[in-house]
Amino acid sequence: MRASFVVFVFLFLSACASKSGFEPYEATPGYEKTEVMSYKIEEGGFSLSGPDVDESYPDEDGLKTDFFGYLKDAISDREVGGDNYTLKVSVEWERRMSGIKNNSVFSSAVCHFNSEIIKDGDVVAVDYGDPLNAGSAKYTNKNIFNNLKRISDTLTQSGDADSEQREMRRCAMLLVERLPK
Repeated sequence: MRASFVVFVFLFLSACASKSGFEPYEATPGYEKTEVMSYKIEEGGFSLSGPDVDESYPDEDGLKTDFFGYLKDAISDREVGGDNYTLKVSVEWERRMSGIKNNSVFSSAVCHFNSEIIKDGDVVAVDYGDPLNAGSAKYTNKNIFNNLKRISDTLTQSGDADSEQREMRRCAMLLVERLPK
């Protein structure tokens, strides 16, 4: 009993000592959070993949503009805008379509992102993932209703460019939810 108590105390103290303050981001070794965090956005890369679509859907440049606009809005809504840190985000957006007429209906998207928190030119913490898909361990409990909406859009063939924009806003919002304050 005594030995297990000592082990428990050691593990508890180790866990406390290893926190950097950047959680849930993964901190770069040697960096610890020392102040309240606020962010300015630095646009990283943005790529679009998926089937060809008609002109009612934005192209890659349009989607990039939309995404970073949603990201800035989410930063403002969460009240973490400022100049203490730079947030550099890169996104690989995959548009998935379905439909009777040659993949004409938006079905879902993959929003694989890589996010870096930068201070004075040094990367101090990173995060990555795909917040839109239930298989992503970081977001498992956040996607139940989103997945039901996707299924509904696919089954009713009602997905459109607005549905894609909803997914993009959601990706930006979930990414900002993870930012350390």
